[in-house]
This record gives sequence, C-alpha cells and structure tokens, in this order.
Amino acid sequence: MIPKKKMSTDEDWLYALENIESLVSRSDLEAKISETVQRIKTITRGHRVAYCWSGGKDALALEVLCNKAGIFQGVMVHSELEYPSFMKWVYENKKPDVAMYSNGCDLRWLARNRKYLFADLLGSETNYGQNHVRKYQFKYLHDNDLTMLIVGRRLADGNYCGRRENGFINYVKGQNALVYSPMAEWSHEEVLALLHYYEIELPPFYFWEGGFIAGTHPWFEKRRHLQGEKEHWQFLWKHEPSVVERAASFFDLAKEVIQGEWT
Repeated sequence: MIPKKKMSTDEDWLYALENIESLVSRSDLEAKISETVQRIKTITRGHRVAYCWSGGKDALALEVLCNKAGIFQGVMVHSELEYPSFMKWVYENKKPDVAMYSNGCDLRWLARNRKYLFADLLGSETNYGQNHVRKYQFKYLHDNDLTMLIVGRRLADGNYCGRRENGFINYVKGQNALVYSPMAEWSHEEVLALLHYYEIELPPFYFWEGGFIAGTHPWFEKRRHLQGEKEHWQFLWKHEPSVVERAASFFDLAKEVIQGEWT
C-alpha cells in the first residue's frame, strides 16, 4: 500500500485519484458503504427526508449512499451564475428525483451585490453558501413538508457536521429542521474510492487548475489559487468565455479582458 498524502493541493488529489486502488481496497470501501447505509436507515427512520445535491464529489458519493438506503428525493440549489459547462454536465448526470431549485441570483443581482464578486467569503456577510444556498435548501424542506435534510459535509474538509454523540445530526434553530451528515467521518480517499469503483464522472471544472481545492461553486466565487479580480476574469476568459461576454455589460473589467487590454 502506498502512503497517503495530505490533500492540500490539486496535485495531491490527482495523485490519490491515480493511485486510489492502492489507497482504498474495494472490500474496505464496501464495508464502509454498508456501515454508512445502515446508519442512514436507522437515523432517518420516521423522518421525511431528502438529500442535498450539488454535483460535487461529496454530493455524488452521498447520492450513492442515500439511494442504497432507499432515499431518492434530492434537491440542487442553483443560480444563473453557474459555469455553463457545469450546468450542461448537471443536466446530463442529474438523477430524475433531484429537484432543481433556483435562488434567483443572476448578473443583475451580482451587479447590485458586488461584495460577493471574487470575495474571500470569510464572514457571514459574503458567505454565498450560507445566505443563498442553504437558505433555499431549507425553503425546499418546508415547501415539501420534510423534517430532515441529508448533506455531504465531512470533518476532513473542516465542515461543521454536528456532534458525534448526536449521530452527526444538527438541529438548525430558526429553521425547525434537522440536518444530518452521514459522511462526517469519511476520508478524502474513501470518497474518491467510491467515485472510482462506481465509475462516477466528475464535473469538468475539477480538472481545471485549482479545481479540487475550489470545489463546487458559481463562477463569481473566489478560487483560492487566484489573486485579485484581474486573475479571476482572465481565468474565466480561458475556461468559460461566454461568462465574460455576458458579464461585460455589467463589469468594466470583464469588458477589458475581451478587448485585450490585459496581457
């Protein structure tokens, strides 16, 4: 067995992908899956539940686990500010029982809320996920008379997953909802092993520079390996030029990229 690496760079993630069968055996993975699926069945018994899906690696693994546990209802919160190639992938790979819930964010919204544009997102004021994704996940829960949402949050990513002694179930005050993280103690390698052995395709942006570190997010969120607005617009011009073309009507720096004023 080859040694595991800390997943601090894209190179570490790609190394793990290339060597995953030496890092996690199929038998070990299936044992982990079986244990997790049984726990999901036990904890969700008596609840009306759905899982949250983003198209990211953890959500793809979570989908397998929930489906094995007999849970097929899911929701994806999205906006008009997703990468076009990602949304193409979503509609080609999304399961029919995953509902699409728009949060209404578009270029006009972003122009009015420039604080979100390539922001560090360290505080709640500019936390797009907290303010415009989780809010609509809870809206879906209440609209569909559910009592619990299942999410793919993991401790290895530094996410809050609730307390171990509570089965990684977190009660969200003000939302009157339970949020359950069945993958809380899964390692990065175990997630990649599930995707590998089950032959699950990843969205294209994972294989752009900084893809595994950035993860799933709309194009206006900051990518950690880029510095400043200039580099972000140049990155988008390279990978998703149609995004920059549409944004040029709202943001002068996007227009400058198209006109070649940045080299």
